[in-house]
Amino acid sequence: MSELTQLEDGELGKKLKDSYLEYNKLLALRHRMGGSANSGRIREIRKNVARILGVKTARSKASAAPKAK
Repeated sequence: MSELTQLEDGELGKKLKDSYLEYNKLLALRHRMGGSANSGRIREIRKNVARILGVKTARSKASAAPKAK
């Protein structure tokens, strides 16, 4: 059994699917409204999905980088 199949069957797979569906719904709504409506919630969903998958987002990489003085 592949890792992907195990992930889809598990609890994390369900969370990812729910997050993905909500993300798409919010993107469509934002597109209709013409602007950055729901951008905070969209960013939050992307951060949660990245955390579930264990990957670093560009924003988290930037905040972890040493600051130039």
